[in-house]
Amino acid sequence: MILLVVFNLSLLSYVQGEQKAAERNQAQALATGFSRTLKGEIKNALTLSTTLKELVLASDGKVDNFSTVAQQPAAGA
Repeated sequence: MILLVVFNLSLLSYVQGEQKAAERNQAQALATGFSRTLKGEIKNALTLSTTLKELVLASDGKVDNFSTVAQQPAAGA
């Protein structure tokens, strides 16, 4: 009887450990996917063309020294 109880507790502990490991792996996969998506979105947001577009929109199309600003390399490029 005692051996049966010990066996059942061991089996329960093993199953719970496997469930936690599976949940951890799933959470890690979701975080990795989100991280890749976020990295791509940030990279897109920081491109020179996007920056220039925002500059033009923010100044109602009247950007002083636009050609000079447009020629400068983007940060991190």
